[in-house]
Amino acid sequence: MDFFLTDIQKDVKKKIMTKSITNLAIGLGIKVIAEDVETKEELLTCKSIGCHYVQGYFIQNPTLNAKEIKTSICILTMLKNKKQHLHIKV
Repeated sequence: MDFFLTDIQKDVKKKIMTKSITNLAIGLGIKVIAEDVETKEELLTCKSIGCHYVQGYFIQNPTLNAKEIKTSICILTMLKNKKQHLHIKV
């Protein structure tokens, strides 16, 4: 789904399409995971359209060391802004 999220905050059509897909999934009772989130702006857009979880390089780089893998992280720490609180699972 890289096409949908790359610079999504700059492309109204991408945002509308992704929001529609997200709303459909939520309506069906499905949790939404946005993949390939690579920037703060993409993360905040995913939050604003209702994604439950995100994953991607902005959250954590790939690793083969299991001890380095984060199971859950509070985005407050990453963004340093209490008004943009989002709990993510990676």
